[in-house]
Amino acid sequence: SGGEDLEHHYDETFIQYVPKKVEVGNSVVLNLLAEDLEEEYARIQSFCPMGLTEIMYVNFMMPYHCFRIQDPDGNWIEIADV
Repeated sequence: SGGEDLEHHYDETFIQYVPKKVEVGNSVVLNLLAEDLEEEYARIQSFCPMGLTEIMYVNFMMPYHCFRIQDPDGNWIEIADV
């Protein structure tokens, strides 16, 4: 709703990657768990730096950190610590 402080729920990095318009191919996000998020981020970044977001903070329903990578079809895969 209007006027809410989104920074309580999301950090600036997350807000930057939110699609402005939902289109076919970016309306579903597959969420996978990583036991060590920073280690997994470094591993994926070493072989696939393109289409990789920074690590973000999300606090919607429950707080967590994540990063996203885009597959060749434009779908987002989210790697999270919960």
